[in-house]
Amino acid sequence: MPYQVNQAGLVGDGDEERTGMSSLSKVAAKVVTSRNRKSLERAITSSLDIGKHPRLVFASFKLDATGVKLDDTPLFLHWLNYVERYRRNHIDFSDFGMLQFLRKSNSDETLVELFQSIRQVPEMKKIADTLQRNLYWYSENGYKIMESVWLKSRVSPEEVFNIFLLRSESLERSSTFSDWLRYMKLFRKEYGADSFSDLHLIDLLSKANYRVEAQLGIFMQKLKGNPEFETLAESVQKTLFHKWIHNKHDINPKTFGDLLVNPGGEWKSLLMLPKTDARFKTLEGYTLQYAVELRGKSVKENVKKLFDGDNPEAALALAMNS
Repeated sequence: MPYQVNQAGLVGDGDEERTGMSSLSKVAAKVVTSRNRKSLERAITSSLDIGKHPRLVFASFKLDATGVKLDDTPLFLHWLNYVERYRRNHIDFSDFGMLQFLRKSNSDETLVELFQSIRQVPEMKKIADTLQRNLYWYSENGYKIMESVWLKSRVSPEEVFNIFLLRSESLERSSTFSDWLRYMKLFRKEYGADSFSDLHLIDLLSKANYRVEAQLGIFMQKLKGNPEFETLAESVQKTLFHKWIHNKHDINPKTFGDLLVNPGGEWKSLLMLPKTDARFKTLEGYTLQYAVELRGKSVKENVKKLFDGDNPEAALALAMNS
């Protein structure tokens, strides 16, 4: 449904609460005076009837005038709405084209702040996130600017995860995921480790990318091979193991091994892998942590000796039965 100027003079679609216009967004909260309301509606209707190019409509709304701040005028929301409707029948104003057009009169930092503002309006969230992703890909310093603005605005790592469309993506092949991890580390440094805990990270990744949560341990094992994320991955993996060790069900090393090769596999198949294989190392790490947390340090040391002596099956048995 197109945006209208309601009786309060706010940009909305007739249902202020549903569109989220009471949010923190400056764009969403701006008032259009009753004196301007009719002329605004006429301008929008005229633009739609004529089918003007969005660049011309932008100028007719005087959004390119000196001193105009796009996040201070609801006209910008009308323009975005017009762009959406225009593109139903035209292909000459792509997301990338729109971003480049806006960059001509606005700094990248201003645009990131603007996109963060308009995404508070539910109907604008999709286009705002699309524009941010385009800025990330096509601006040389776009990500650093976005990172700075997000931190200052306390945008949570989970929100950035969603902006980057990382859900259901193969994280091992995603270059964007590394940038997301860097942002998460900065966010923790700025606001404290509890602002986005290891458990929160595990919950997010297991729901979004790993249907079998235990297999997240394999990913963390691989991530430990990257010096930049080694400490983080080690911490997350230990937290994951601790969670499963103290699960209300008896998740012993063999049961955990079955989960690592799920579906259809069995823990014994892991023992035939090279000792350097991430899957084998994950099972070994879980078994050692299981031993020390439930059996004690001395048992863990003996379990480790069995692993080092190429007797992993005996290592699992000792950890479980001591």
